[in-house]
Amino acid sequence: MFTGRRTPWPSLLLLAAVVFVGWWGLLQLRDAPTTTQQQRRELVNTNDRQLVTARLGDKLLSLEVVNTPPSIAQGLSGRDRIGSDGMLFVMPQAAYHQFWMIGMRFNLDMIWLLDSQVVDITLNVPRPSLGQPPASLPKFRPSQPADMVLEVGEGQAAEWDISVGDRLAVQTVRMGL
Repeated sequence: MFTGRRTPWPSLLLLAAVVFVGWWGLLQLRDAPTTTQQQRRELVNTNDRQLVTARLGDKLLSLEVVNTPPSIAQGLSGRDRIGSDGMLFVMPQAAYHQFWMIGMRFNLDMIWLLDSQVVDITLNVPRPSLGQPPASLPKFRPSQPADMVLEVGEGQAAEWDISVGDRLAVQTVRMGL
């Protein structure tokens, strides 16, 4: 005679399937690069002087990427204007990178980023005075390590309401200058 107890095989199989799928998903997440790692890899491999579209805070920007030592050293020196919304310096690694304004013809704001997040902002960086000797130029650096620096026109960081903690998200790569 049947006692009313049934074998819970369907429930056990369903539970085993859920556990397996969850375990498999965690393994995939553990090995997958983060979005910021993927973005950094893309920026490092982007053609030097390439234009990208990126979002910083609520602002959609057109940025010129520089990622080679000569272009990083040159930066915006010698130009009369930025030519886009800003120049994004992709550094080889995170550090207390120092920037100076040698050869600059206009004032800047410097937005320092680590893992695509704003970690510091240097506002209203003045261009050198006419005839100012290079040895007397001040050097600017972040309050903590950064792996990217975004230079924008003076006052832009405040106008765009950029603040520490905002994230930079590159959306598209376009043709270079």
